[in-house]
Amino acid sequence: MYLIYHGLLILLLLLAVFYDFQTLKISNKIIITGLIIGLTGQLYFRGLLAGTLNFFEGIMIPLIILIPLFVFSMIGAGDIKLLAVVGAFLGYKAVFDCIIISFLLGAVLALVKMLKEGNLLSRLQYLAEYFKEFLITKKIKPYYIPEEGNKNILHFSLEIFLGVLISLVF
Repeated sequence: MYLIYHGLLILLLLLAVFYDFQTLKISNKIIITGLIIGLTGQLYFRGLLAGTLNFFEGIMIPLIILIPLFVFSMIGAGDIKLLAVVGAFLGYKAVFDCIIISFLLGAVLALVKMLKEGNLLSRLQYLAEYFKEFLITKKIKPYYIPEEGNKNILHFSLEIFLGVLISLVF
């Protein structure tokens, strides 16, 4: 039964990756469907009390941990909600592992992308200037270079998908 349950999570994540690459967003229909299936699975596998608790703990971990990155526009709301779906399915311990794995994968893919595009130093300089400006002004501004458009965006849904696969396999 867990195989079907995990298969549904993988299917939802694949849909999210596809949608993200097409629209730069993750559909709330995918998120809501995932939350409903996640809660249903938690109740089925763990019972009313433990299932409800595991569900809410699982969705809260990504929200609590990743909100600061969202405030600085370093991660999208859809990515956080997608990780909440992962938490709804797998619980707080597994979603924490998935977050770590996803961010490690994201760091590697971002490094490869910057090396490929030859902008590693300029991106590191931009990051340093960004934090320097924040520390001086105490004002939060979106973390992107508007004139570069969507060129530097990573579709983090892909790293989330891969992180979940790695987490489920190992």
